[in-house]
Amino acid sequence: MGGILGHILVPGYPQVRNGDRSRALLAGAAVLSCVLLAVTTPWLRSAKGLLSFLAVLTAIGVLSLVDGRLRRGAAPPARLRAAEWTFLAAPAWIFVALVLVPPAREAVIGLAAFRTPAGHDSMAPTLLGGDRFVVDLRARDGARGDLVVFASPEEERTLVKRVVALEGDVVEAGASGILVNGRLALAGQAAPFGPLTVPPGRIFAVGDNLVASRDCRHFGPVGRDAIRGRLLYVFWSGTWSRIGTTPR
Repeated sequence: MGGILGHILVPGYPQVRNGDRSRALLAGAAVLSCVLLAVTTPWLRSAKGLLSFLAVLTAIGVLSLVDGRLRRGAAPPARLRAAEWTFLAAPAWIFVALVLVPPAREAVIGLAAFRTPAGHDSMAPTLLGGDRFVVDLRARDGARGDLVVFASPEEERTLVKRVVALEGDVVEAGASGILVNGRLALAGQAAPFGPLTVPPGRIFAVGDNLVASRDCRHFGPVGRDAIRGRLLYVFWSGTWSRIGTTPR
């Protein structure tokens, strides 16, 4: 059991068992480099980036295991110092913490995971009930067309809606959809609304399914400080073809 856990949690463990300290530290350095790049670059801010990150980590692990298998018994197990064990084990534990502990992931990488409640179709067909998606917490500008997550002013929950208007824009709705400054911003059947001028420091966001969405038409424009982030991609869905897509 110890050997299995070592292979999973300690990069370079097969090399340690074969007495090859330098190769073990090289494997640890490779994993540490990946984790640092994930933390300091936009690597994980796309579905392809996430997949490539996981692929690289998997490749390092497979190469380490294959190398350990081929060189098995070449020398007695290496005696590593405590600092070297820490160097090997820390990257994997950091990665596990960033994946499984939301506060750590949000603070360090700036990404959060949200879910569209089952049965809710206010954003259909862009988002479906049960879709799970990644939000960039560092993108809180709320540009026109962005899908943003923000705190509901009516109850303690978060909403995901599309920004259609910014401060100073004139919004109204009718049979053709949402009009912003006299131009169609979002097509669809909508109850009459407005005209309303968006106040300074606020945005106007609505659901793509206008007839089923409770949004800024009902509770008014929301402050930019209520925005939690911008939607990046769907990472899980009941419809397989939607996984990894970036809703537009």
